[in-house]
Amino acid sequence: MTAVFNWAMRWGAMILFLLAIFVAIVSFATFAVGFPGFDQASGVLPEHPQPLAHVWWLVTGAVSALHTAAMPFFGALVINRLDRWRENRA
Repeated sequence: MTAVFNWAMRWGAMILFLLAIFVAIVSFATFAVGFPGFDQASGVLPEHPQPLAHVWWLVTGAVSALHTAAMPFFGALVINRLDRWRENRA
């Protein structure tokens, strides 16, 4: 168990960075698969969708995905900076 902990602490920044990328992709895919105005209960699309509804849906999905991935990415950045600072002090 100690070996796993030491490995995770050594590679923590990289793990969080990869997690941030994975979260962003999964979050965006969740939005990209759906359609705006799609009623999942009945499976019916609206008769006259707005012209830019799909573009807005994708933009909203991208922003949401980046927002969701921001905290793991920030954690990776902090860990990486602390590691570099500690190496430069030694």
